[in-house]
Amino acid sequence: MHSHQQPIKLIETRGKPMMQFLNCSIDFPQSNGLYFVSSGCGAGKTTIIAEIAQRYRSDGVLIVVPTIDAAEDLRSQLQPIGTYILHSGELSSDRLLNYRNDPESLRNFDVLVITSARFQLDPIPLFTAYRNGCRGLILVDELINFYPEQPVDPIELKNVLTYIDDQPGINGKLIDPENKLYQHIYQDMVMMNAAYKCSGLNLMKLGNKLEKYKLNYLFSQIRQNNSFKLAKVNLDSLKGNSRVVLFDGTIDCLASSTDSRILPITGSKYSSDISFTEFPLPFTRKSLTGWNKSEVSKYLKGLVEIVKKESQQGRVLIITWMSLYLQRTSIDELEADKKPESDFCKLLSDYLASDAGINQDKFSVIYRGSGHDRGTNEFRDYTTVVFFGEWNIPENIVNDINHMFGLNCDYEQYMESLLIQTICRLRIRQHKGLPIRVYYTDDLRKDRIYKVQEYFRSNSLSTCTISGVPKPIVAKKKPEKKYIMDLVALYSYDSKIRDAIESNLPYNITISLDELYNIIPRDRKAKSRYDNLINYLSHYQIKLTVL
Repeated sequence: MHSHQQPIKLIETRGKPMMQFLNCSIDFPQSNGLYFVSSGCGAGKTTIIAEIAQRYRSDGVLIVVPTIDAAEDLRSQLQPIGTYILHSGELSSDRLLNYRNDPESLRNFDVLVITSARFQLDPIPLFTAYRNGCRGLILVDELINFYPEQPVDPIELKNVLTYIDDQPGINGKLIDPENKLYQHIYQDMVMMNAAYKCSGLNLMKLGNKLEKYKLNYLFSQIRQNNSFKLAKVNLDSLKGNSRVVLFDGTIDCLASSTDSRILPITGSKYSSDISFTEFPLPFTRKSLTGWNKSEVSKYLKGLVEIVKKESQQGRVLIITWMSLYLQRTSIDELEADKKPESDFCKLLSDYLASDAGINQDKFSVIYRGSGHDRGTNEFRDYTTVVFFGEWNIPENIVNDINHMFGLNCDYEQYMESLLIQTICRLRIRQHKGLPIRVYYTDDLRKDRIYKVQEYFRSNSLSTCTISGVPKPIVAKKKPEKKYIMDLVALYSYDSKIRDAIESNLPYNITISLDELYNIIPRDRKAKSRYDNLINYLSHYQIKLTVL
């Protein structure tokens, strides 16, 4: 199956610019605002971004890319005169030094390319300023997923930047009602700087002009907000002065179907047949200790069979955990701050190559969150992907994404988008109609995998066959409030319990009294104290056996 592919170009149609991707086309916005381009993964975003930057460079263009490699990829596609590529890699070390000594010089360049990390670390006005105004166009390649903590003001800074007297003033904060004392924020930047330098604080070392700029920016934010809590700047807040366009293959997963910021497409995103197959994983990441090659080999039969079979037809990408916890064996280890870990990716890769006898060139093992599970072309000639073991992410990441892009997505939507992004690392992104196969272990949520399958079904050519995951039967029973915390604890211990309840399927779990008491403590360690919980779970076809 091969789809009709158009050359990747920015063209004029009906007197308006249009982005022509491999399999689809999208009109380019003509007014200020925040827009989402969801053209599919591997559709030619980088090429289009470079063409847009060249055409609109006189408006001032900022390009935000996810990695240093992505920034360098743009170097050959952008006119060198008037272009500045800034990142922390070796190829930009001299430019980074110049930037630190003269940060406001960035406004003089027509096209500025930075990484999303730089976008988060330094004050955004440094990057959005152009000549004597604002950049007219901001192009963002993929979701900004680097979220370092914003600078936290030490409590001492509050005393440095404020003075106390008995006058309420305009914005005085009453801190001592008995003596009627009010705290005020200095409104004089010179006084702020003088007080800070005398304080001995090292929030900013003031070693170069960038540090001085950041400190003054911090002070100005404090003055404007009359507060010491800095609000995170986001892309949504820039839409009034610029055209902000986010290019991301799965942004439509995170936005509602009625979100007018998603630019409509003509055509189809994908053209590959995709088959989904589940296989058992007889352990969890936390269920065993003493990990080594011999121990792991007992549980890898299903994976070995899949990799051997699929490696005869192509290459296999395996996504698993970065590490597994080891059992401490000495007093010194017990006193250590960190849990000893095993490099599970290496252990698994070594086992498949040496013990299972599979050609090392036929597979790759990466871990979730490595950066190789999204935003890379490295695996585009692979035919198969294996999701080996469930995983979770901190919920604050979803909150950050919502804030950054003005979205209202939930945890499940984001997790689905991560699975879709990883599947799209494979040959599907070549848009040549080549089939791919997806394997997933049975500890992954069935409803999540089903939604991923349906996403591809609705975004692929009608002639494509997307199948393998049956529609889950969702249980209609609602947990009683008094058991909710017990269920949450059990879900953390074994996520298959939650899957079984939500899919209305039977499940058996055996646990020792010590383990159960550790995760769900009672007033006394006795099996009888869990009889009500056991009886309640039985209504959901969950058989809990306590040893």
